[in-house]
Amino acid sequence: MARASADSVLSLTDQRLVAALQWDGRLTAERASRVLGLSPVTVRRRLHALGADGTVRVVISPVARPRDGGSAGALFLRIRVLRGRLDTIVAALAAREDIPFIDVTTAGDEIFAVARTEPGSGSPPNGATTC
Repeated sequence: MARASADSVLSLTDQRLVAALQWDGRLTAERASRVLGLSPVTVRRRLHALGADGTVRVVISPVARPRDGGSAGALFLRIRVLRGRLDTIVAALAAREDIPFIDVTTAGDEIFAVARTEPGSGSPPNGATTC
């Protein structure tokens, strides 16, 4: 997998794809290619690589709905961490205003976090550059 720099785990393209998946876990490669300005072939190749090596896994988790029928306003994140990257990823998550909760497993190989999903609470997928 291509690296953007020594301080990041994912390339900028991969970061944008992950952010797009966080925005919409059912995102198709065709839609992602239009939104991100990439070719569908590139999107499929990167998504396959991210999933094949375990970097990204899309999981459905039921979220309670508010009584008014709106969106729940939260996304639960489970992030497997490559050895030696825990501090970098936790710092990047902690710097985001849309991440109010972060927890690291005792083994230090996974991060659990909550991301607010209300409109305006975070960067749109095509502008995301962290994690």
